[in-house]
Amino acid sequence: MVSAKLPSIFIEAQLPLIYANIILAFALGPQAHTFRVCLTLPILLFLVCQSLYREQNGPWEDLLSNNSLVMFTVFVYIDWILLQSPDREQWHKLNNAKTESNGPTKAKESGPPHGFFQRIWFGCRIATAWRYIGWSCQVKNVPMEHSAGYPRRYFIARKSLRALAFYLMKETLEVYTASTPHGGWWDTQNTKPALSIKNVPLWHQFKYTWVHIFLAYATLEMANSILGVVSVILHLATPQECPSAFGDLEDFFTVRKAWSTVWHQHMRRLTSTMGLFVARDLMQLRKGSFQSKYVQLFVGFGVSAGLHAGVALLCSKALNDDSALFFFGIQAPIIMLEDHVIAKGKSLGFKDSPLWRFIGFVWTTLAIGFTCRAWVGSMIDNGMWVHARKKDSVIQGLLINAIQQP
Repeated sequence: MVSAKLPSIFIEAQLPLIYANIILAFALGPQAHTFRVCLTLPILLFLVCQSLYREQNGPWEDLLSNNSLVMFTVFVYIDWILLQSPDREQWHKLNNAKTESNGPTKAKESGPPHGFFQRIWFGCRIATAWRYIGWSCQVKNVPMEHSAGYPRRYFIARKSLRALAFYLMKETLEVYTASTPHGGWWDTQNTKPALSIKNVPLWHQFKYTWVHIFLAYATLEMANSILGVVSVILHLATPQECPSAFGDLEDFFTVRKAWSTVWHQHMRRLTSTMGLFVARDLMQLRKGSFQSKYVQLFVGFGVSAGLHAGVALLCSKALNDDSALFFFGIQAPIIMLEDHVIAKGKSLGFKDSPLWRFIGFVWTTLAIGFTCRAWVGSMIDNGMWVHARKKDSVIQGLLINAIQQP
């Protein structure tokens, strides 16, 4: 039987090879669009399929992280190459990264270059611009924390402390989750957990769902802080171009705001691009109309559902979405219902107040927690809480001893 499996060295270099393929396609330019798609799309699909041959030699969370990035690159290819967004929208670097949280302002350049090697360099630049901060394609609602000219040494000190704080939070939650019947340590239990989370009472599932959300929050924010510090030290970015990954928790009082401003915006560019393409280019809906607004909403969450379902497929090597399609797919109807309830309340004379925000906080916590329960439960049952023990970590050792004490 013919196998599509490549030698292990290519599987290990899967992500760099995928990005090299995308940058090559971008460098060929829109004038050779048909040729570059025919050349690079089969290569992309072939490289993505290598995830099906990747052996699990470590915790399941490592496999999930790698496949999440693989699926992310698929949608980057759609955005850059199939939709030709960089050339169609004339992406450019902004002058001194003068941006606001609601979008970019003043331009420094006038779109991608035309030469092959110049486009390779341009592709490398935008590929390493996380969330495209400081570029004309920057996503909305990114929490801009620093003004232009913010001192680098202050930024490095502040972000280093922030990374340390989230590292401690991450280590604490990892030790706690490993101590539950639904987790463990990879060096002693390199299998799935002993007890399925789906066999515990509903409220326990709800609690563990939020524990997992906070663990993801701490892990991503720690990584984002470290990346910001390294980027600023190496002069690859300015402090203004390295904001926090998450928004202000004070905005966590509607499901819409939870997704649009509080949670990380790493997928915002891809989801909004697909939504705009369907609403304006395919369906020719009027900008700002009711239909356009909700088509973009449903398509955006559809893209997110497809990405996370694809990750589950690559991890399980089977047609299994781990309830990702349900969780992400149901968020759009919830937000649509929420919008109409809020609009009705305003028409009846209700105004924003601390009481309504508290009620909104409770509603949002329950709505996300219960709809996310099946998806998070599937990941935990797959071994998401079976962590790698850091034998040289004094902090982790102290936390383990503290939890094991009667």
